Amino acid sequence: EMMAKYASKRAGIGLEMGRMRPLGSEIRGGEIMHTGVVPFLKKWFGDLRSCCVTPDTRVEVEDEKTKKIQIKDLSVGMKIKTKNDLGEIVFKTVTNKWITEVKPQDQVRLEFENGVVLHCSINHPIMVLSKSGAFQEKKPQELTAHDQVLTEGGFTRLLTADFGQENDTAYIDITVEDTQTFFASASDQGPMVLTHNSQGGIRNASATIFYPIWHY
Repeated sequence: EMMAKYASKRAGIGLEMGRMRPLGSEIRGGEIMHTGVVPFLKKWFGDLRSCCVTPDTRVEVEDEKTKKIQIKDLSVGMKIKTKNDLGEIVFKTVTNKWITEVKPQDQVRLEFENGVVLHCSINHPIMVLSKSGAFQEKKPQELTAHDQVLTEGGFTRLLTADFGQENDTAYIDITVEDTQTFFASASDQGPMVLTHNSQGGIRNASATIFYPIWHY
């Protein structure tokens, strides 16, 4: 979690791996065997990936009037529906858009009580209300049925989270002026939920591993 937060702030990340146990090391006198460095690195690299949604995800934009369009048809410079820190509905400028890859094991389908369905990556944060009443980001695997997920007119709750989808791996990510948040849904009808792009850049985060050559 901490590394994902550093990545979201574009911090330079380095990790020294020399003190992690190698594959097959005995734990508690051989009761279990250590799985080694690789599973940890896979989880870490997953935290550095972009947050994104499927190309057919609907967002709301403002031109001469407001309308819902697929995010694949969204252009830089358009104004997209979001919320400001006061909880007011506003439209902010899209500052960047790009295509990224999300493998099936990193895809998730979220369904909410108000009927909203969202297809996104496991790293795409959903905005919820914290206990203090402030906005808070939560990844799909962190959401519970108790979280108050923000919508245009209040909040909803998570019904199901189905991981390991079989969508096309080409997903789309955007950045939004100031808030980096935007409303999204799989449907062009009904409500949407507030999501966040925590990467805030135009590519995946990067990191450096320091790995001693003598490590088993």
